[in-house]
Amino acid sequence: MSGWGGVACADQVHRLTAFYRMLRHHTAVRRFRWSPTVSHVTVDYQSPIPPHRQVAEIIRARIRSGELAPGDRVPGVTGLMQEFGIARTTAGKVLAALRDEGLITVVPGWGSFVKE
Repeated sequence: MSGWGGVACADQVHRLTAFYRMLRHHTAVRRFRWSPTVSHVTVDYQSPIPPHRQVAEIIRARIRSGELAPGDRVPGVTGLMQEFGIARTTAGKVLAALRDEGLITVVPGWGSFVKE
């Protein structure tokens, strides 16, 4: 592995690990004939709790339960829109709230990840 810097190598291993976790998750989802873009949790538009807070709580619960482990990629704006059927602005509010709480970190050009 000469020619690879220690940081670059560690970063690539970290990204590959996150990719394989995601791949394992989606493979398990397909095995049970669930769609990875359709969630069994939905947003209740009749609730007094705004949709962005509902979705943020769902992502928080996934982080607390370990479904999203430190270093795992969090669905981006488009992923949240597809999974929960929410608007782009609402999805942006979800990610901003999680970032402000210190649960995720945003890497420009790469996405959002659960903080270590």
